[in-house]
Amino acid sequence: KILTGTIMQIVLQICKEDKIPIIYKSAALSGLQTGQWAGAFITSTSRLVLPISGVKIFDRSNILSVGYCPLVEHIKKRVFEHAKNESFKVL
Repeated sequence: KILTGTIMQIVLQICKEDKIPIIYKSAALSGLQTGQWAGAFITSTSRLVLPISGVKIFDRSNILSVGYCPLVEHIKKRVFEHAKNESFKVL
């Protein structure tokens, strides 16, 4: 399940503005194992957009690499710019 928190809502808004398609589908780990994932990230209020570089599956000792994704970096940069432009000093 994908939670639509504040940062995820900003990601969705940016994707709409930049015409980046959104597909609501569970990501199959088999796709990661066969190199079908272009990139992955998580969102949070403290980290905004955090690219995932690797995934450890269950108790396996090896970590499967996700790799660098220009689209994830684009989204990360746009979310940071949005947060910077929309935030204000509290103290």
